Amino acid sequence: MHSLGGHAGAITCLAYSQGGRILASGSKDCAVRLWDTKTLKTLATLPGHKEMVVCAAFSPDGKILATGDHDPDIKIWSVPEGKPLARWRGHKNEIRALAFTADGKTLYSGSADYFIKGWDTATGKERFTLSGHKDEINWGRALRGRQNIGIFRVGPNRASMGFENA
Repeated sequence: MHSLGGHAGAITCLAYSQGGRILASGSKDCAVRLWDTKTLKTLATLPGHKEMVVCAAFSPDGKILATGDHDPDIKIWSVPEGKPLARWRGHKNEIRALAFTADGKTLYSGSADYFIKGWDTATGKERFTLSGHKDEINWGRALRGRQNIGIFRVGPNRASMGFENA
């Protein structure tokens, strides 16, 4: 067992790249760190957050990292350099969940504003909004079958699913 040090606050989220070569850790120190899981060395520190980082997701090809915190913007980063690429705006409250579809063409985001949004990863434009939820979106994963499917936890006891033709 190894320990990775470097954050000045508690770790609040983790995400692995496809294949597990890179680990992203988000923290209460408002930073994201990218780690090489073979050497256990920091590849980059991403200091662009002003609030505690609560979620992170790698694109399927591992070249993009999306992160969210207690503000309504999604931050988009290059991997492994950790350079900021974009901020996607559309939610009205903090980002709580992020998940890329298996083909990497859509990023789902869930927020404390009760909405799930789908983003075109090539353009950064909002493609759709799933509304009607009665509580905050707290967790999400994207699955691939005949359709891209996003599964999200809404509040403590409910789930929501979004479908998109593949």
